[in-house]
Order: sequence, then structure tokens, then C-alpha cells
Amino acid sequence: MRFVKVVAIAMSTLALSSCKYGYDIAVFVRNGHIVFKLGNGGRTPRVNLFQVEEISRRSHAVWRLETTQANGPELSDLQYGRVPNRFKETVPAKRLEVGRVYRVGLFAVNGVGEQAFAISESGEILKVSR
Repeated sequence: MRFVKVVAIAMSTLALSSCKYGYDIAVFVRNGHIVFKLGNGGRTPRVNLFQVEEISRRSHAVWRLETTQANGPELSDLQYGRVPNRFKETVPAKRLEVGRVYRVGLFAVNGVGEQAFAISESGEILKVSR
């Protein structure tokens, strides 16, 4: 059932392609925690779905959040593993590993965003180009 909801959200977002907006996602470390900064140019996304997945031969979600309301709330930043108000965790956060490549993505009311990253041995976040 959750898969159906995720697909429905993705399809409705794609159906609004004429209104689609591309959101930036910055990934960094703050006080020892991985943090995602969402939006750009003062525009904050109203997020319906947020996901981090490991990119590999068999890509799989390592953390997923879904909104608990029809139109997602504005979300400007969030810490990996911490569930913000008005969201539910549909895939519990798994430990992120050094050297693995991850992709973070969001589906918002009026757009989408995506960024790939890896964690270096020193704990630094490395932006990965597609």
C-alpha cells in the first residue's frame, strides 16, 4: 500500500510538469550530524516525500519520510534520521557508510529536487555528479 502511495505522489508531481520547479538540495555536516538544506533563491519547498537511497547495483532506500497531510509542509532543512512534524517515517534511517554513494530526493507540491553525495573517510560530505 505504501508503494502505491509513493507512486501516486510521484505521478501527481510529474503530472504537474508544466508547474514543475527544480529545488536544490545541499548536504553538509552540522554538529556531527548530516543535514539537508532544501530550496533555493528564497523558495522553500512544500515537501510530500523525502528519501535517501544508496546508489548501487540494487539501489534501495535507507531513509524515507512521507507527509501526513494532503499538501506537504514547507521544509527548509532537516537532519538525517530526525522526523520533522507532520511527517511519518516509512523507511527507518539506516547508518550511512563511508565511501558509499547516496542520492537524496524530494517530491514537493510544485517540483522536485535531487542530489548525490558520499561521505569521505574524514567525515566530509562530497558532492557527486551524475
